[in-house]
Amino acid sequence: MTRTLSSMMAILLVASSAAAGPIDAKKLTIRERASVGAPAVLTFVTNDASISAAGGAGDPTQGTRLWIRLFTPTGDIAIEIPTADIEVRDGRRDTFIYQGPGLGGAESIKLVMREGGRIKLRIRGLQLEHLPPFEGDGVAIFFDADSFTADSCAAFVGAAVVRDEDGVFIGANASALAVANCSQQVLTDVLTGCGQSAPQCGGECPTGGVCGLDVISGTCSCSFPYQPCGDTDPVCNGECPVGEECSLVNPGHPFDSCVCAPTGENPCGGGGDYCPEGMSCELLPGTELIPNYMQCIDEDAVCGEPGFGSCPFPLQCARNFNGWDCSFIQCNFNYPTCGGSGCPAGSQCLPASIPGSFELCLCGVP
Repeated sequence: MTRTLSSMMAILLVASSAAAGPIDAKKLTIRERASVGAPAVLTFVTNDASISAAGGAGDPTQGTRLWIRLFTPTGDIAIEIPTADIEVRDGRRDTFIYQGPGLGGAESIKLVMREGGRIKLRIRGLQLEHLPPFEGDGVAIFFDADSFTADSCAAFVGAAVVRDEDGVFIGANASALAVANCSQQVLTDVLTGCGQSAPQCGGECPTGGVCGLDVISGTCSCSFPYQPCGDTDPVCNGECPVGEECSLVNPGHPFDSCVCAPTGENPCGGGGDYCPEGMSCELLPGTELIPNYMQCIDEDAVCGEPGFGSCPFPLQCARNFNGWDCSFIQCNFNYPTCGGSGCPAGSQCLPASIPGSFELCLCGVP
């Protein structure tokens, strides 16, 4: 029996949650047509057994569109398939078939998926801005649907790139382990070489992106001008409201970040002391492993609720294993004499002890 499933959108995205994310794939070819500069032909095949049929756990039935996105080192293209036109054929293994135009960059598409993992995709007239060779680290194909968060992708990188020369790209035996996930960030980082260029971060990024180093992870990633400012650390080239610009604060510090500040103002931690109204620029104490750093703090913040804030005099807000807490300030190490400087005005360095436990000098009020 043959039927049309108006809301079927899990064809390439896979119905089961087990298949979410990167998948194994057998082949991806992109060939230029005979006439130079003509649209290309793409063929994609996978036998990933984790792909299930519609009706399985996590099968989205409310979506109306399926996108196929091709990522290359020189850019990406998105092609839309209307799921109302996907035909579902019952059998020992359900088969899903789409044959028709592709909206957004293809003359025609034939897509066949069989329950158990067999997917065959053929796109004619692929409108790529740049044809092979891509001269990067590979190519990735990404499947996205409007009501399905478990997107899938296959990345042909490294040994999976068989040929990349004038007019033809051939990839074979892509591993699901080639990329961590199917986010645009990860795919572009891997394909452009940015993600592989640490610590210099000399790899290129498409669409105006800039390759930068993450201090904590030691990895390089692409940051794009259309991302929110706070998501572009440490490059800080993201979007801000009109009249503001994206700036780096605490450069080189594990807690460096990107913030929006009025144009011409130097933000707290970025060479100045600007903070939004109701906040003040404070020096936050670090630890033996984390240097001190600057941060805008709510003027009414209380230490430990949950971060840095004020404490009863003469205690100081300090970082501990559980976050922040009010602690005594240790001063002169010459117990029991103590004394000397090193305590806030209005307090003195006094001896403190608990018999059998500790003896030290702490700042206190006599």
